[in-house]
Amino acid sequence: MIRDFLAPGSVMGRTPCTLGGIGSSPALVAWPRLISMWAMIRRHAVIPLLACVCVGVAVSGCNRGAGADGRALAATKAPAATNGSSTAVTPKLEPSEQARALSDAFARVAEAIRPSVVRLDVEGSAPRTNRLFDFGGDDQNPFQQMPMPRKVQGTGSGVIIDGAGDILTNSHVVRGARKVTIKLPDQRSFEGRVVGTDPLTDVGVVRFEKPPTGMVAARIGDSDKLRIGEWAIAVGSPLGMDQTVTAGIISGVGETGSRFRFESGERVRKYIQTDAEINPGNSGGPLVSLEGEVIGLNTLINVGPGGSYGFAIPINQASQVASVLIKEGRVRYPYAGVSVMGIGEVPQELLDQVGKNLPKEGGLVISVAPDGPAAAAGIKPGDVIVGVGGHAVKTAGDVVAGVSDQKIGSKVSIDYVRDGAKHAADMKLGEYPGEATPGANRARIGVGLQTLTESIAQSLGLPPRTKGAVITEIEPGSPAEKAGLALGDIIREIDKKPVTNAEDAVAAMASGKGARLLRVTNASGTRFVSVKPE
Repeated sequence: MIRDFLAPGSVMGRTPCTLGGIGSSPALVAWPRLISMWAMIRRHAVIPLLACVCVGVAVSGCNRGAGADGRALAATKAPAATNGSSTAVTPKLEPSEQARALSDAFARVAEAIRPSVVRLDVEGSAPRTNRLFDFGGDDQNPFQQMPMPRKVQGTGSGVIIDGAGDILTNSHVVRGARKVTIKLPDQRSFEGRVVGTDPLTDVGVVRFEKPPTGMVAARIGDSDKLRIGEWAIAVGSPLGMDQTVTAGIISGVGETGSRFRFESGERVRKYIQTDAEINPGNSGGPLVSLEGEVIGLNTLINVGPGGSYGFAIPINQASQVASVLIKEGRVRYPYAGVSVMGIGEVPQELLDQVGKNLPKEGGLVISVAPDGPAAAAGIKPGDVIVGVGGHAVKTAGDVVAGVSDQKIGSKVSIDYVRDGAKHAADMKLGEYPGEATPGANRARIGVGLQTLTESIAQSLGLPPRTKGAVITEIEPGSPAEKAGLALGDIIREIDKKPVTNAEDAVAAMASGKGARLLRVTNASGTRFVSVKPE
């Protein structure tokens, strides 16, 4: 009869005695019966049970002194809600040996790579627009938003790669930086400096001003041996946090081309796609294998249909570029002056216009730079390049790789097909003119340039058919910075001469004398800037 006081299924003396308000518990259905039974208990002085009967108030935890059994049962059954019903607690599960081993593998990799991954706090400068004279934002008012310098800050990631204190990161993280602060996982902070950046591969190197004690360099892997489906983890400092780890698989590996290219590094030859989350701030952090080896440099988040996609630069190419930056401070590329597209990627209607008897593999020449090496060798749009330096090429990437493997000023044999007939030519390679260098004599203004593409124009908030040369790098203290030029500015004219690509800009800067008048466009509008080269 005493059990009528308790919630269903309870055991006297071992379970919390919980009673709800009137009408919410079976124990209070027959109130007269309850009173008579309580009187019986008092008459017989039976008090083995500490029971609390409350009207309208829930009381729980009445198993004090119940012992180990009471505590164990209380741990698996939560206190009842105010409606008198018990709330079950999910059971503790025993993971399989395979699941436990994989979890342990992730934890060990994260622990191993952690000392080598750093956070980079960067300070630079960018223009601040003045909207006091905003006349509508079109090209008819070239003076509407004049730039005023302002300090900007950013955060990225990096990974220590050697005992000298060199840190591998992305070019877009540190280029143009005036101050770099390196923060280690143990919360120590150190000053750093930019050794060099290469916008064409989006690789940069930062170095400790004074290498700290206890510094640990990461183990470098071989990205050529990657297999799709392998596990990997991405490490970095997203959203200002010091270090986070995300896990996923290698979703894809391949060569860049017309269907996919790194907008932040147009000369990246290969890519790694991963579904390990790469968040803003992870740029420059390592992609790591389960062996604890760095296999890629986290670079790009591409948002498209179905979600976002993370990409990394294979560590083999990133390491090669980094070694040149450490030795020389910049990377010089051979230049052919030709734009190509893989023959298998060309729409059929365009192939029909090019002609018949085209090879099934090779690089279709889309355009040839005037006065460039390819033009001097007799290469024309519509030709299909099938060999570079005696090696057969199948894709546009093969053409770029074949030229990039040569030395500046060297001659390389080019095999191509025109109108179904095979031809050969020797091409003397020049230097890629994407950056105004000291070699440009007095035309040096201290900027890096890239030909504006439709996708880059759209990302900058401009019409996709905008033509020009976009500024990708500005040297601190250079004439360009002093004149107010900023990253993302697009040079449309120089001394009233149209600029349609980076080559036009370099040529125009080299041909004039004295100060140059630049017509520059960005998302805020168009303005004229006067720059006097060094």
